[in-house]
Amino acid sequence: MKRTILAFAFTLLALMLPAFAAAQAVTTQVTATDYFDPMNFMGDGFVGEFTDPGDLMCPGGQPTGIIWKPCSAGSRIHFRNLAWKSRLESEDPLLRGDFFSEGNFNLDADYSGRMGGSLRIELDDGGVWEGSWTGEKSKVENAEAWILRIRVVCRGTGGNIDGMQLRFTEVATIPTPLGFFWIGAIDGQVLTPASR
Repeated sequence: MKRTILAFAFTLLALMLPAFAAAQAVTTQVTATDYFDPMNFMGDGFVGEFTDPGDLMCPGGQPTGIIWKPCSAGSRIHFRNLAWKSRLESEDPLLRGDFFSEGNFNLDADYSGRMGGSLRIELDDGGVWEGSWTGEKSKVENAEAWILRIRVVCRGTGGNIDGMQLRFTEVATIPTPLGFFWIGAIDGQVLTPASR
């Protein structure tokens, strides 16, 4: 009797495996480059802009009024609701367009720290990705540079991306204490529901 039940269970499972596979999302690998240079530091033209300076707080210090060093020496640096627009370039239209971000930053005196916020990517070919991001910025030892790593999760609406999900990581080297310009490398996945 046990053998019959096991044989039936395995047969049923074997018959259902194709149905399970068909119900899985289709994954597409995507890459892009994130460009932000609103002051043309790199000399290739103006790309992006700060859309809201946000609110600055200096726990343990005072605001300086100096854009490059917003808080007094030794102070932590907190930004709330800082917003900017950058540009995503990719061979894949699923990740080519204008990248709008808003974030909160909790940085230490060496400009390292954690951050997170919301984002919207308006694709050139139509459709909008909306979601959230979290990240960490760390100082490169013995150098005037910082590494930014963010993780993003979005849902697509409109255009060819309606109902899809986007997940990606971005890594950028930032040569200034605050991110006044960068080029970031994006590596991610677009998940298309099997029902599409």
